[in-house]
Amino acid sequence: MENSQEKYFAFLVYLLSLVGVIYVLFFRPTQERFAQYHARQSLGIQIIALGLLLAWFIVIWVLAWIPYIGFIVGIALFALVLAAYIVLAISYMRGMINALQLKRQPVPIVGNYATSLSSFLLEKVGYRSEG
Repeated sequence: MENSQEKYFAFLVYLLSLVGVIYVLFFRPTQERFAQYHARQSLGIQIIALGLLLAWFIVIWVLAWIPYIGFIVGIALFALVLAAYIVLAISYMRGMINALQLKRQPVPIVGNYATSLSSFLLEKVGYRSEG
C-alpha cells in the first residue's frame, strides 16, 4: 500500500479516536503496519487519560468523607489531572504530526508506556496481530 494511504489511516486513528483505533486494529489488521503502530499509541494515550480521571474520581470520593479539608484537597488534585491532560493532549498532537510525517517513533513522555499498555490489553482481549 502507498505511504500516503498509510499516513492517512495513521492520522485518522488519532482524529477519530476510539473508532479509528477499532477500524485499523480489527478491520485492517494486516494491511497497515504503520497505522497499527499509531493505533496502539493512540489507544494507550486514551487508556492513560481514562485511568487518570478514574483514579482522581476514586481519590476525591474517599477524601470527600473528610470534613472541610477533603473536598478542598480533592479539588486541588484536579489541577494535577488537568496538567496531565495537557501533557496527554500535546502527546496526542505529536502523534498526529508523527503520523503525517511518516515517523514511527513514540510520542513524548508517555509513548513507550502507551504502546506496551495497549499491546498488553489487546493481548488480554484476544487480539492477534498477523506477522
